[in-house]
Amino acid sequence: MKRIQELAEKNIPKAAVSAMNSCSYLARQKLVDELPGKFKIKKSWVLKQIQYRKVTEDQWPKLKARIGSQFKAMYWHEYGGDRIGKKWPFIGIPMRINTETAAARMKGNPSVLIRRNNYDVIQYKGNSFLIYKKKGKKRTGKKAVSPPPQIDMLFVFKQHVINKPKWGMKKTVSQIFEENYVAKMKAKLEK
Repeated sequence: MKRIQELAEKNIPKAAVSAMNSCSYLARQKLVDELPGKFKIKKSWVLKQIQYRKVTEDQWPKLKARIGSQFKAMYWHEYGGDRIGKKWPFIGIPMRINTETAAARMKGNPSVLIRRNNYDVIQYKGNSFLIYKKKGKKRTGKKAVSPPPQIDMLFVFKQHVINKPKWGMKKTVSQIFEENYVAKMKAKLEK
């Protein structure tokens, strides 16, 4: 009986740590796979920000899985709530874009894009918009008329935004752990 207790004290922490790390990895993979279906991902680094922290046997018996995104904006997508911009340019909300060229112009933080050539901020009906203005080529000849500039509205700036939770990270992680943790721990103990 003493031998069984010693084996249990030695093997259960290892199995629990292994199962938790394995489930954390699976949860991270599932979140990375689901994210493009829920959001328009403009940069691949957003996916790399979803990480997990491995647990160790030193933390036994208070093991705690840590899985999440280091990208601060994902907090608002998970929990929702009121966001209040504290300084200009406040909060840049992407406009609905139909063309690939306009979508390519949106890549980057609005506060950085403002400083680039051909990007400008305009006021319209009490709102501020970040636009991309491409000037047409000047024509030469008798009736030289420059075509009007092509304008793409990229972002609208708001000082107050109410976010609705739409990511569902907690639900996904809980589901992975419920489906896999016990089976992985059993498999590790049977080895």
